[in-house]
Amino acid sequence: SLDGIKSYGRTSLFDAVADASRRLVESAGPRRAVVVLTDGYDNASQLTPGEVSGLASSIDVPVYVIVIVSPMDRSGDSSLIDAQLQALRDGPLGNLARWTGGDIMMPVTQAAISAAARQVVHELRHQYLMAFEPGGQSGWHPLELRTRVPNLTVRARSGYVVPAQPGSRQ
Repeated sequence: SLDGIKSYGRTSLFDAVADASRRLVESAGPRRAVVVLTDGYDNASQLTPGEVSGLASSIDVPVYVIVIVSPMDRSGDSSLIDAQLQALRDGPLGNLARWTGGDIMMPVTQAAISAAARQVVHELRHQYLMAFEPGGQSGWHPLELRTRVPNLTVRARSGYVVPAQPGSRQ
């Protein structure tokens, strides 16, 4: 169904992720995520990637980004724009995905695109919920999750924010 969509105008990629995250708050499904299909470029967002990842993390919504490489930029099983893809993976878009407990994928072939979609579904079906009681100190608190079993892939948001209490001193 995406074949019938005609693109135009400016791209507010980070604003769209924030809006989708806010809308997911209203849904009650146990497996919620934002899946972004994009070329990776944002030229019109008002929100910063940090603000968007903070919002998505605060409502516990992982963001999975699948960067679609144009057929004109493909060469067999590789890409002609590897440096640009690496910059997207290591930059704000990749950080947004990782900070929220999601991932960024950059499939080049049709088979790799299908594999990326299957990976997102697989990860959402194999989620675990871990709960803890945070301390009372306001601000950002990083999280680190480790397993005793080697070679496991663990995706978790990178931290949480404790809001300042009214009348408290920072």
